[in-house]
Amino acid sequence: MKVPAPEYVPMRLFLDTNTQQAISDYAGAIFEGEGFMRTGRSGASREDVIALQRIFLVATRAHWEFVVSGNSFLEAAASPDPWHLLYAHEVAAHWHDCVLLGPAEFDGSGSERVRALDAGRCGYLSVGDAALIRDALLQECDTFLTIERRLATNAEHLRKMLDLEVLRPPQLWAYLQPHLAGL
Repeated sequence: MKVPAPEYVPMRLFLDTNTQQAISDYAGAIFEGEGFMRTGRSGASREDVIALQRIFLVATRAHWEFVVSGNSFLEAAASPDPWHLLYAHEVAAHWHDCVLLGPAEFDGSGSERVRALDAGRCGYLSVGDAALIRDALLQECDTFLTIERRLATNAEHLRKMLDLEVLRPPQLWAYLQPHLAGL
């Protein structure tokens, strides 16, 4: 399992639509310690859910900024799961607070990074994935958290072209775990 370079420090994480759906599907297991029971539409595995549980446990002390976008809302609204859209609104409220009240700072790098995407250097992306990745770049995210295995197979290329870590929850957890002694 590939993990980011040692100097990588996640700060601003864009939650892919499938990740949001997984959080909606498995909120009880992720946030309340309930057992895992396969359900929902996200395609999340037991390993994904356990990693999300651990990531969000760390997030209670880390000063991470979680991000969604207008395209996230469009995809969430198309879901038959009303909790998915509700969760997208919760993340958007968090992001809104980060931008207005918190540490969110922008250095203009998002516009520069999106040029590589717009130049077609990542033509293998679906229209939906490209739109969400574009949103993540414009919001100057350093991490794109996805449940999707297919998208994560292009992580190395996306890192080189866009300076964006595209990680599945188990990959992010594998990177974080050694840095979190005692958890």
